[in-house]
Amino acid sequence: KIVIPLSLVKDVLNLYHNSPLVCHPGISKTLRKIKKIYFWPKMSSHIVNFIKSCNSCLQRKAHQPKRLAPLQKVPPPYGPFEKIACDVVGPLPLTQDGIRYLVTIVDHFTKWLEAVPVSSVSSKYIAIVLLNFISRFGAPKTLITDRGSNLISEGMKIIYKSLGIDKINVIPYRPQSNGAIEIKHKTIANFLCHIVNSTH
Repeated sequence: KIVIPLSLVKDVLNLYHNSPLVCHPGISKTLRKIKKIYFWPKMSSHIVNFIKSCNSCLQRKAHQPKRLAPLQKVPPPYGPFEKIACDVVGPLPLTQDGIRYLVTIVDHFTKWLEAVPVSSVSSKYIAIVLLNFISRFGAPKTLITDRGSNLISEGMKIIYKSLGIDKINVIPYRPQSNGAIEIKHKTIANFLCHIVNSTH
């Protein structure tokens, strides 16, 4: 292993935690990766203190809702783009272009994910994103979202009905009910949130 002098510890921590390529991983993941290559005295405590004091991570955690609702099981898909999940991420820190939200769509079968930046999460904007996705991949048999009013408005219901989409509502603030799909949502949200924070 490479022994790091204390004068370079901060550089290593920035590389493994603050770099855009790593997207602010947690304490365990950061510690595990650094330990594979480097060593310095009191490494663990340095990493813990560094991450606990990370402003970008603290800001991100402050906007995460409590997840107390019960789980709801969603049956597995049988083919590509048969079952998709749509979610809204934000509000994120405002960009120079006026973007504050992401509309994300994930295919449950292939795990293909698209994240579209938008300035508003009204039903109109979500409908545009969803219809653009459908124009390229076809209408899904099932669409999974939470119960946000912008996702279950009368206008959205008309779209679902006209395209023959079975709409399933999962309980908000419990991403486990959407399984690996919500993990992808969380990953991309964290990444973009940290990127935006770093430009302010």
